[in-house]
Amino acid sequence: MQEVRRLSPQQPASLIGLLTAVYGLGQIVGPPLAAAFLARSASVEAGFSAALGVAAAVLLLGALMFGAMVRRYPVVPVQGR
Repeated sequence: MQEVRRLSPQQPASLIGLLTAVYGLGQIVGPPLAAAFLARSASVEAGFSAALGVAAAVLLLGALMFGAMVRRYPVVPVQGR
C-alpha cells in the first residue's frame, strides 16, 4: 500500500484495486492450472514439479518487474522528515 501511494499519490485507490484484482485472478486461476498440470503428467510428482516450476517462473517475473520499478521510480527523500 505504501509503495502504491508513493507511485501514484493522486489516485492510489485505482492502483490498489488493480493489484487486488490481479491477486484475485491468481487465486482463481492457480488451482485449476495446477490440476491441469497434474492431470496431464506421467506422475503426480512430475505434475507437481511442473506446477512449481511455473509458479517459480511467475514469482521471478514479478521480482524482475519490481526491480525495474524500483530503478525507474527511485525513492526520493522528503526534506523535514
